[in-house]
Amino acid sequence: MIRFRALAVLLLVAGCSSGPVVLSPDGDYFEGLDPAVVEEVLASPVAVSQINQDCLAEEDYERSGQAVVLRYTYCRELLRVYEEWLTTGTQPEWHSPTMPTFPRVGTAGYPIDEGWDLILDYTEEVLASGDIELLRFELVNPNGTCAPDPAKPGDINGPTIADVVKGMG
Repeated sequence: MIRFRALAVLLLVAGCSSGPVVLSPDGDYFEGLDPAVVEEVLASPVAVSQINQDCLAEEDYERSGQAVVLRYTYCRELLRVYEEWLTTGTQPEWHSPTMPTFPRVGTAGYPIDEGWDLILDYTEEVLASGDIELLRFELVNPNGTCAPDPAKPGDINGPTIADVVKGMG
């Protein structure tokens, strides 16, 4: 049940497209987030398209930008956990993404960090299960959160997270 709520929340937080992205890597809406990931997202046509989907107001762009940066950070951390777990046979500790200093509400009506709470709670459940196959499923599921994102920072034409996980067996 929580899985479906988490996915629905992420789908709601990551979408906007009525005009061009008006975001700056120096905007206070990105404060607290990894600057390298912010730059990568703003330079990626795919990520910019995701930010642009259905935005109604400037604060929607800001919220959606925060969501995409958080998603890239989150998914790459889960990929790191999966790779290490598969390689060593021991489940490593995972690090949840740092939330923005100034979470945006946008027209969604609640701050981005509150929406991520559900996703992070679900992730804790997946990892607490001790089942690496459940984590694998979450990383390759085409309807999930992480599958289509670039696995390697800055490599928008390279393999996706799903490609890398599938290639590991």
